[in-house]
Amino acid sequence: MVDRVVVFADYQNVYMSARESFHPPGATHWQGQIDPLALGRLIAERDADRELVGVRVYRGLPDSTRDPKGYAASHRQKARWEQSPTVHVVTRTLRYPREWPEARPQERASMCPLPWTFS
Repeated sequence: MVDRVVVFADYQNVYMSARESFHPPGATHWQGQIDPLALGRLIAERDADRELVGVRVYRGLPDSTRDPKGYAASHRQKARWEQSPTVHVVTRTLRYPREWPEARPQERASMCPLPWTFS
């Protein structure tokens, strides 16, 4: 009997861990990005009795008014990943420090404290 596998990925943690593990400090922004479907297949195929049936990616989504470039890039990335029916991306809008980035450019956006919803 084949075991069915679903891989869950917190994208920002996977991305930052890949950068830290495989790239020098100051590497370009795309170094560390992963292909969730390829990662899922790699994990599932470690055992011949496994079948990848799903990949769920959870990631922050930049605000379209505060970071239009990041918002557009995130949507392109999500659309590319979801070309496979195996991949489902769940996003949560990032929250920003007050007066960001003009008065506090060193601070970064973060995830909203609300719980994820699963669908």
